[in-house]
Amino acid sequence: MMKKVISVLAVLLAIVATSTAQTKSETKFKLDGRANVNGHIIDGSTTENMPQVTIQLFQIPDSTFLYGTITDNEGWFNIKKVPVGEYFLKYSFVGYQPQTFDLKIIKEDRERALGVFKMYDESIMLSEAVIEESLPPTQVVEDTLMFNVSAFRVPEGSVLEELIKRLPGVEVDENGGITVNGKTVSRILVDGQEYFGNDRQMATKNLPVNIIHRIKTYQRKSDLARITGVDDGEEETVMDLQIKPNMRNGWLHNMDGGIGFPVGHNDYGDWLKFLYSGRYTLNRFQANTQFSVNANTQNSGRGNGVSHTTQIGVNFAKNIGEQFPRRRNEFPLVIGGNIRWNGSDSRSMNESETETFTTSYTSASFRNNRSNSSNGNGSVNGEFRMEWRPDTSLNIIFRPSFQISRNHSNSESSSVTFNTDPYIATDMVDILDEYRYLSTLMLDSIGVNSQESHNHSEGGNNQLNGEFQFNKRFNDQGRNFTVRFTFGSTKGTNDSYSHNKQTYYQMHSRDTVMNRYNVSPTDNSNWSGRVMWSEPIDSGRGNLQLSYQIQVSNRNTNRETYVLWGPDFEDWEDSWYIPYELEQYRNSTLSRTATNVSRNHTLALQFRYNTENSNFNIGVNFMPQYTGMDNFQYMGKIIGDTSRVVYNWSPTLNYRYRFSRQKSVQMTLRSNTSQPNMEDMMDITDDSNPLNIRKGNPGLLPSLSNTLSFEFQNYIQETSKTFTFNTSLSNSLRNVAQRTDYDPTTGVSITQPQNMTGFWTNWNASSNVQFNQTIPNSKWRYSTSSNASYRHQESYMRTGSIGNYNAGSGSGGSAVLSTTKSIGAGQNASVTYRNDWLEVTANGRFNYSHSENNQRQNSNMDTYTFSYGGRANARLPWRNINLGTDITMQSRRGYSGSYNRDDLIWNANASISFLKGNAGTLQIQYYDILNDETNVNRTVSTTGRTDTKNNSIHSYIMLHFILRVNVFGNRAARQEMRQGNQMGGRGGMAQGGMRGGNRGGQGGGPGGFGGGGR
Repeated sequence: MMKKVISVLAVLLAIVATSTAQTKSETKFKLDGRANVNGHIIDGSTTENMPQVTIQLFQIPDSTFLYGTITDNEGWFNIKKVPVGEYFLKYSFVGYQPQTFDLKIIKEDRERALGVFKMYDESIMLSEAVIEESLPPTQVVEDTLMFNVSAFRVPEGSVLEELIKRLPGVEVDENGGITVNGKTVSRILVDGQEYFGNDRQMATKNLPVNIIHRIKTYQRKSDLARITGVDDGEEETVMDLQIKPNMRNGWLHNMDGGIGFPVGHNDYGDWLKFLYSGRYTLNRFQANTQFSVNANTQNSGRGNGVSHTTQIGVNFAKNIGEQFPRRRNEFPLVIGGNIRWNGSDSRSMNESETETFTTSYTSASFRNNRSNSSNGNGSVNGEFRMEWRPDTSLNIIFRPSFQISRNHSNSESSSVTFNTDPYIATDMVDILDEYRYLSTLMLDSIGVNSQESHNHSEGGNNQLNGEFQFNKRFNDQGRNFTVRFTFGSTKGTNDSYSHNKQTYYQMHSRDTVMNRYNVSPTDNSNWSGRVMWSEPIDSGRGNLQLSYQIQVSNRNTNRETYVLWGPDFEDWEDSWYIPYELEQYRNSTLSRTATNVSRNHTLALQFRYNTENSNFNIGVNFMPQYTGMDNFQYMGKIIGDTSRVVYNWSPTLNYRYRFSRQKSVQMTLRSNTSQPNMEDMMDITDDSNPLNIRKGNPGLLPSLSNTLSFEFQNYIQETSKTFTFNTSLSNSLRNVAQRTDYDPTTGVSITQPQNMTGFWTNWNASSNVQFNQTIPNSKWRYSTSSNASYRHQESYMRTGSIGNYNAGSGSGGSAVLSTTKSIGAGQNASVTYRNDWLEVTANGRFNYSHSENNQRQNSNMDTYTFSYGGRANARLPWRNINLGTDITMQSRRGYSGSYNRDDLIWNANASISFLKGNAGTLQIQYYDILNDETNVNRTVSTTGRTDTKNNSIHSYIMLHFILRVNVFGNRAARQEMRQGNQMGGRGGMAQGGMRGGNRGGQGGGPGGFGGGGR
């Protein structure tokens, strides 16, 4: 078989090489009286590349404007197909002197390389600037969505996280996760360089806003796709921070210390009597060097629970050698990396109300739960990156990383389950506090079970990972040979303790106690290798790629379980005492050993074709997959070698068309397969949790997921309008769902993984529309976004007495299909007025969710969330005083019990700056002044819906002292820092830039920045 594949490949490459040679010999350049004009712009003082410089081409003698563009991230610009004639070129950037250059295009020209242009900073004072119009908040250039930071004002001393919460189309969740128009941001970059790897919070919680000029978001392709130019389907959404050019030649020090206290109700008592925060950042950003030290410590009540966190990290990146001409970010040697410490000690309290869907109209299940947990985590992480290019044809990348982590946790919870809605059947308000006072007759009538649980765990892992890639480029048209190798290893252990007490009311069985101690070592390893050949077709416009990849994974899942009994362990949760003679408590039934092995092969063929305005990629993957398990012992069963081989294939497709640099459409199809867990395929029943029993399914098959997405984006420069639209459709073939059997008399459920059949058993669709505009010649801007989603989920359910469980059927009837359909829709809108000293925003948000299940006895589930309000930030013209406030009314409807309520949330802050150059700032913040904020969310699946309320400290006061000590080697940078602190956002309003220029009136253009604007 392999010989045949090699023979076919050899013939195919011979045909491609012949056609390529013929194409080269027949290709001739035809003069058409048009030429491509290109050039490179740098800072004359620092020799740094200058991105986003406005380029304008005017015709002589009437100064008719013909074409406009901006420089790319490396300072290059290219104007295509300029007709024969005489012109002058104008290049401008806010804060720099605009300049012009005369040129002439003759018929014989086809490429006009204008060389390097130098720009120098403007020496006039800010008071001489002319405010032309508001800076557009967003712009689109090719596949990049850009936010101009100076168009958004945030409180003095704010870090990046405060800014991105205000960007249109950007959402930040309680855990710091970021999404942009529905896409999850996986990394933060600074000037295109990785910043603390995938630890986004090292940037969002430390970098000060006043050093950032622009924020860009785009899909970054893998190292393999970037180097070879062939899409391999591996990409991630990144947020790239562009540092202000005048702040790249000095040391930026920022220190922020704060202290405060909770106001009003404090669920966490003595553990959080006062609040504190401390932050220090040291940054140096240059054209070829980045260096950062970040450190912060704080405790917080906003979000889920409260926590004491500490982060310390060092990040660096350096380009060594001269940049290769006309190649973006390509240097002979690029090195970088980071090392960081993350530690946290957190506590959380939450309440939840769950309704389990049942297939019997005579029974129901309602569960109330309350939990209190504490967690401690500490980790040291390190990443290193080296990219070596001895010349433009050879590229070597090496990325090693490590992690050392330790953790411990404690939790306690109580729950009670009823066979009818307790709010309707009784007059209870606080179910978990009041159900114990119900009569025995009432409890035995509507009660199903109750549980008291205590858990403790401690453990840690050591991980080592690496990636190596070698690429040889034989020509500039796309002939490449690539070898890629990855490896990973994880070793560690985890000890867990549990104490559970169950009461079954329907069965009149009370106080069933279980104590268990588990020891679970971790010993996993994996590696993969890939070899790829790319062959150009049609003078490099087309490309054919053939690759082979193998992925090998070894995983040992061993667990020793000890069941502790006797009078010494009646109150075990108070001490978690481990007896010296532990072996006598070992439970051979619950203890488990297993070794899992998987080997996945992928043979991929991909074709790419590019034209001036479009990119087209299509491919197919053939994937033989082997999965095996050895030495399996569990639940009294011993199973020898077990293995399975399956064959899958999947297509890939990507097409993009550019109408212009600001307007494009893109369509992408991605497919991938996933193997079921071998433990899920074992024919065993796991009753380690008596209320939630799990059963394996030997007949599980791999699932295939497909995602089709479409994206359109446009920026209209003349009217400062930005429009983006994206939609996606995903489904999963042979989706693995959990079949659930529920016993209404005990509240016990048994789940078993099962493949669903059909193309539309598990699918979802979503779309997002974003539109915003800064109204020309005014101080107003508005933004609006809409989103919609639909999800279809299927699984099997059965309600009835479980008895001796049988996967196919059981007493109480056979399983029926349970289908849950969920629809979501949302609308956001805001209007902003901004002048030199004031910014006022009115905003509103509406979210609607509709869910229905074909087995649910009652009406469909609909939830509504309304929020509306506004915010204002003012920089008063005397004594450098800043005032800010925001107020929001948030209303919820359709939730359980007391979760439907109206929250009026009011925050305020004030600051005053002093010391030389206003380097010091004293600030006071008051969050949730009315002490009215709550945190509630709902999740819906095929088995039920759950409403959860998290208890946090939302209302508190903080007093901050902020000190900026910045040492710059650039006069304009020092001036900007002084003027930025004195005058705030004035410069941020300037789109037209400074008055002057040799020709054409005012200079500047979109993408400028001002003097420390907020």
